[in-house]
Amino acid sequence: MKVCALYNSKGGVGKSTIAVNLAFLSAKEGLKTLLWDLDPQGAASFFLDVDGKVDSDSAESVSHREAFDSSITVTGYDNLDIIPADFSLRNLDVLLDELKNSRHMIEKQIASGAANYDVVFIDSPPGLSLLAENLFLGCDYILLPMIPTYLSLRSYMQISAYFSEGNFEAGKLIPFFSMVDTRKKMHRDIIREYHAQGEFLSVYIPESSVIEKMSHRKKPLPAYSTVHPASRSFYDLWAEIKKRIYLS
Repeated sequence: MKVCALYNSKGGVGKSTIAVNLAFLSAKEGLKTLLWDLDPQGAASFFLDVDGKVDSDSAESVSHREAFDSSITVTGYDNLDIIPADFSLRNLDVLLDELKNSRHMIEKQIASGAANYDVVFIDSPPGLSLLAENLFLGCDYILLPMIPTYLSLRSYMQISAYFSEGNFEAGKLIPFFSMVDTRKKMHRDIIREYHAQGEFLSVYIPESSVIEKMSHRKKPLPAYSTVHPASRSFYDLWAEIKKRIYLS
């Protein structure tokens, strides 16, 4: 099993969109896939047209095995399940702060409750928090989408420094560019510079109106468009990530 979190300390970088599309492509290949939506906004759940149960408490899925198991919901796609989000997640850091050994809660829940999955994706909220520490410790890889701007790069440097200071495994961090507008010289220049350094994945996700239509269709992009360049970029990104995380 491989566990990958979509994370950035900044919001608005396309984490949920990417999490849903990668999870869909993983499942489409026959891999039993779980998407755990830990963002209180619930965008990933919305994209898959799945709502949390009326009496659910998604925050409890982090600390209780029974809540984790009962929260797993079948989607409309073969091999793809989801733990949907709800507003209780806004209190997740408070819950983690109250728990003993809380830094390992995510790792513990996945090991016990998701052992029958081949791949687990986690869509996480922005911020450096107790939840972020859980992800850094409990996930095999941290997929870090980033808009090619200097402010986003500053965020990347901060996260890299946080990894070093916290003695997290540097190899877990996999950065790549998203929401790229190649009409902008700054985007082109930054991508060229950082791709030359070899730190970032070579594939990037473009900014595109066809991706934005996911919220209207409530479907992953490759579920309704396989030939559009934006859709192909997700196929290519997944192929490159698989090589990086040693998933055949």
